Amino acid sequence: MSPLFVKRSINILLLLVLVTTTMWSPFFEDGAQRVASQKLVRQLDVFETDAAAHAIGTEWHNAEDTPLVVDFGNPTAPGEPVAGMSQWLETRGIKPQPRGTVSGEQKFLIIRVYFNDYSAVACYAKDAAEEAVLLSDGSSSNDPDCGNIEEDLMIPQNTLWKNTSYNKISFAWDITDLYQLPSNRSTYIDDYDDGDLSEDGKFSRVLEDAVDLVPGSYDFNDYDGILVFMAETDVNEFHRGQATLCNTSWGAKYRLPGVDNNTDYGCVIMSENPNQTAVATYGRMGHELGHAFQQDGPAHPSNYQNDFELMDANYPGQTGAFEKQHDQAFPGWLPKASYIEVTSKNASDRICIRVLEQTPDARPQVLKIPITGSRYYLISARIQILGDELNAKHGGIPDEGILVERVTESPGKDADDNELPWVTVIGEGGDRKNLFEKGDTNASIGDDVFIDVLTDAQSGITDPEIYCVRVRFGAAVNEPD
Repeated sequence: MSPLFVKRSINILLLLVLVTTTMWSPFFEDGAQRVASQKLVRQLDVFETDAAAHAIGTEWHNAEDTPLVVDFGNPTAPGEPVAGMSQWLETRGIKPQPRGTVSGEQKFLIIRVYFNDYSAVACYAKDAAEEAVLLSDGSSSNDPDCGNIEEDLMIPQNTLWKNTSYNKISFAWDITDLYQLPSNRSTYIDDYDDGDLSEDGKFSRVLEDAVDLVPGSYDFNDYDGILVFMAETDVNEFHRGQATLCNTSWGAKYRLPGVDNNTDYGCVIMSENPNQTAVATYGRMGHELGHAFQQDGPAHPSNYQNDFELMDANYPGQTGAFEKQHDQAFPGWLPKASYIEVTSKNASDRICIRVLEQTPDARPQVLKIPITGSRYYLISARIQILGDELNAKHGGIPDEGILVERVTESPGKDADDNELPWVTVIGEGGDRKNLFEKGDTNASIGDDVFIDVLTDAQSGITDPEIYCVRVRFGAAVNEPD
């Protein structure tokens, strides 16, 4: 093609653009006025990309590769999926799968490993048989001081999740022998004063190297997820644990031998953390396993500021009313009929709810008070039973009574670019660990909404697992922000 032809073609193209712009300038100007306050074309950051991917059933964690979008804004529905996200992901080898109710048996392969610069000693034995052998061999240097994984961690783990899911899920597992990782601890772990992590590719390095050590007698197609359990006998070392829902299409580090491309699986890494009790350790393990099959919503609803929520800081204990909604982490566990919506138009003298820990029946268990399209309150009753008596820090959930949670969906970030919490616990007297008790009256929970928690004498009900609440609304309720 000659340079002259190229030059003429460019001139013709520019002329067409000029004519088109002139002809349609009123339309363009009107459109510009309509979206003057919007930043139309912008690059999503990795958190927005992951949220958009999460909304259609998958994940995205590559900060170096995020989509350019035309964003006209939708202030009435900020959580709507990003149009075209499926196509963008498919160009990168990910075909989103619909996500829904987590149910049935969840089988995990627990891969036991120790670092290259460590001795082949673990704080937890594989099971009771191995624990007995190690304790009777005449040497204390390899004693499993923490107990054994099967009896002290996984059996109670299974009970915890059966309770909080109302028997919708259960756990099964296989546990490997102890394998030596090819690299030293520093290759896999970042040390921090408030608990160690595996960042900047170290998480996937742990997974990749651990999976490579698993012998061919294990078929990864038999498992819904893997848990890499890193041996540690130093009581001064503590790893916080990390997990997500991985996909074999994410690259070589996330592939599993013999498993098809674009297959989801739970991926968890943890340390034995010998400075913690077995109860605290299986609580932390339960939290991380929850990340492996959360279906939607934030990973930590209150940014760890909720001692009544397993996915925040209830280790171990039940997950709560927010996470069990049909459009959040664990849909299908608590029926929609268990949530009763209360507004200023239908508020009654009292509404009685059954404690959230108990298996749903015909009685309601949660009150939902809408304020705006994205803000509402959830009211549930919590007592120390069925896992909520276990919290290792408090000896069970820190209080019993009525739990009030203020929810602001997709709240964005603060001035310092920190993610804001979706859920804020409204505690009695301003203390998030204190619940409202029977006899508390005229308690302001915010947004000009007030509650009374009726005594047994007022309600005529003496069942300790039933709480009756009166919701009252002030004149300013439902006013726009």
